[in-house]
Amino acid sequence: MEIRKIILGIFSLILLAGCQTMENRTVLCAGDSITYGYLLGPEESYPSVLQNLLGNNYTVINSSNVGLTAYDYAQLFDVEENVDIAVLMFGSNDSNSAFFESKEQFKNNYERLFEMFDQSKIYLCTPCKAYSTNYGVDEENLEIIVEAIQELGKEYNYVVIDIYKLTSNHPEWFENDGIHPSAQGAKAIAQEVYKSIK
Repeated sequence: MEIRKIILGIFSLILLAGCQTMENRTVLCAGDSITYGYLLGPEESYPSVLQNLLGNNYTVINSSNVGLTAYDYAQLFDVEENVDIAVLMFGSNDSNSAFFESKEQFKNNYERLFEMFDQSKIYLCTPCKAYSTNYGVDEENLEIIVEAIQELGKEYNYVVIDIYKLTSNHPEWFENDGIHPSAQGAKAIAQEVYKSIK
């Protein structure tokens, strides 16, 4: 009888440990105004929708701001402690000819982000398809950036979530500026990120 109690106690501890590993996983979504949810309500950004999809065992942090490039983020933001998963989505602002120099320069900027999140599991998102040149977004440079992110994924063995492909042929997913996703577009992005994380 005593042995049975001990076995049951050990089994309970194993189950408890297993549950704890599933609790409070932190997902940080780093990005520009697209991640921020510019022109959307506070519950409509893709990180907010992702939080609802992932549920209570995850805490999703929206670590973004309007106008940021990958270089800016590395310079201005500190790494959050205990980030289990980092989802990086930059490129739209980086494509602006005022900031874009070359594929290699962009890759170097992105690699600084990898150093920031070297304790986290990193997912790379390609930027959204652009349906205008508003805010200086340059489609030709954007395509080079998409290639760069795909190459980085292969080089570092990171999962690449192809948001550019997802949003291609879907202008109805965007606000009137042709750059920022609508609530429908943000939901589609969140669902794509969710599929990769889960």
